[in-house]
Amino acid sequence: MGSAYWRGKKIWIKYRDENGELQRKPTQASSKARGREIANDLECEARKRALGLADTPVGMDLTFTKVSSWWLLNVSIHKPIHKTDLSHDKVHFKTWHGYHRKLRDLRPHDFHAYIEAKKNTRLSPQSVKHLRTHLVRLFNDARRHGVYTGPDLTSQLPIIRVPKPEPRALSIEEARTLLDGLTENWRPLFATALYAGMRKGELLALRCSDVNLE
Repeated sequence: MGSAYWRGKKIWIKYRDENGELQRKPTQASSKARGREIANDLECEARKRALGLADTPVGMDLTFTKVSSWWLLNVSIHKPIHKTDLSHDKVHFKTWHGYHRKLRDLRPHDFHAYIEAKKNTRLSPQSVKHLRTHLVRLFNDARRHGVYTGPDLTSQLPIIRVPKPEPRALSIEEARTLLDGLTENWRPLFATALYAGMRKGELLALRCSDVNLE
């Protein structure tokens, strides 16, 4: 039986696919009870497919190459980040062992292993996160257009944590250089920000009556 649990602000579900592998995915369910219903429905459909009692999903005999090419030519091309998608495909995915395999021969753990391997390269966490997002977008669009309706191959992709950069204050020399380069109109505002550590909203709301000059 499937199960549901809260993860952050969404209800995630767990269920077994037709290969007996445990799948996890987020849902739009508003309660755990509804999440369990979704998980049980998916598990029931998976059992039917495993027993040959359900229609064969669309696109299982397509290779990852074919689906990727379809996506780049029909969906990604209309997006502002199309050039980035092309670069991801050429530089990263074409060298992957699963690039020319049929989707029926690929499993969620293949994509999980691919992203995990990328985490151990010189790529930054942000770049690895972009590759993960590329895969999710590709398969979501393929499913939405009916090109591929098989198991969710992105269900086990690891979450990529991108560390936030540590804030750095300007040195005294840098602050002087900044202030010297400003016009008389802007220098008081930036000087106050530097020396008082005030936020933009606080600075813009500051009035002469708020300042005690004594």
